[in-house]
Amino acid sequence: MVRIAIENVKGNLEGIDYRHWVKIEDLMEGATTCLHLPGGINVVKRPKTVHFMVKKNGAGGEFKKIVPETNLIKIPGVTKILKRLYIKSSISKTPPRTFNASPNIEYFDVDKIRFPLNARLRKPADKMKPLGMKRHKRLQDIFVDDKIKAIRRNRLPIIVDARGRIIWVCGVRMSEDFKVTPHTGKSLRLKLTLR
Repeated sequence: MVRIAIENVKGNLEGIDYRHWVKIEDLMEGATTCLHLPGGINVVKRPKTVHFMVKKNGAGGEFKKIVPETNLIKIPGVTKILKRLYIKSSISKTPPRTFNASPNIEYFDVDKIRFPLNARLRKPADKMKPLGMKRHKRLQDIFVDDKIKAIRRNRLPIIVDARGRIIWVCGVRMSEDFKVTPHTGKSLRLKLTLR
């Protein structure tokens, strides 16, 4: 996602090497709020987002977010989350006969969801009821249990319904509250794709 963001504002990755990737990771995980990179790129950390800015003709700047604060999910359809990151959705009148083993594909019971759905980044107080559990759990604890690296946690798309309930942390866990059961009528299929 960092590579995509830099290419989006600069047009290429020329002059960006390993030491710069390390500095960007340090910025995202630490207290640093601004970083200057070759090619006139500034990386600015905000409370909920990270922006990549490139100055043009010495005046002003153009900001690009790694992930927008919220993104309305088209159902059915394809929603662009990043330059190359998409959520593809479809609805079936019957529950799936088999479930794909990919962590980037999940199925949900339509009748349990309050639409519309949105994609966003995580928030400090986020909780969800992971599949197979009876109680809610903090996302921070889920990330630790699943050994999700800190640098990745703040960039994972999180799908929430109109009530703000987390139905899926993309590629990590889905919620028990929205799972497909033998009593499910319509089912929603969400797929995270990189193009």
